[in-house]
Amino acid sequence: MSPEPKQLVASVSTEPDYINREKRIAQQLRTIHSHRAWDEIETHAAASTLHSIYTGMERCLVLVLKLQAYPVPDGSHWHQEVLERSHECGALDENLRDRLQEYLAFRHMYRNAYGFMLDSELVAPLINRVDSLENDFERSIRSFINQIRVYNVLQAGIFRLETRYETA
Repeated sequence: MSPEPKQLVASVSTEPDYINREKRIAQQLRTIHSHRAWDEIETHAAASTLHSIYTGMERCLVLVLKLQAYPVPDGSHWHQEVLERSHECGALDENLRDRLQEYLAFRHMYRNAYGFMLDSELVAPLINRVDSLENDFERSIRSFINQIRVYNVLQAGIFRLETRYETA
C-alpha cells in the first residue's frame, strides 16, 4: 500500500532538516579549505557530505513523484530518470535539473571509487556550490508542494460545488 499524500508531504518536509545538518558540515569543510588544502580524510569527508546531500535531494524527488502518482523509475538508469521525470512533472526547471546532474555524476563516481582515489580539486568546487544548489532545490520543491496543495484545495472546492449542484 502506498503512503497517503499527507505522509508523503511530511516526509518531503523533513528532508531539508537532514540536508541542512550536512550543509553545516560542508560549511566547516569550506572553512578548513580556505586556510589550507584538505588532507585525505577531509577530502573523503567532503565527498561523503556531497553524497549525503545529493541522496537527500534525490529522496525528495522520489517522494514528489509518488505524490504526483508518477511512476517511480527502476532499472539501471533510475537515478537519471528521477531527474528527468521530476523535470517533466514540473518539480525541477531545466537549469536546476542540469545542475543536479553534475552532483548525480559525482554520486556515481563516489559510489564506485575507493576513498583514497578522491581528488580534492574535484570535490572542492562541488562543496563550494552545494549550498546554492540545495537552497534553489528546496525553494523549488517547496513551491511545487504548495502548488499541489492549492490544486488539491481547488479540486476539493469544485467537487463540493458539483455535488451541491447535482443534489439541487
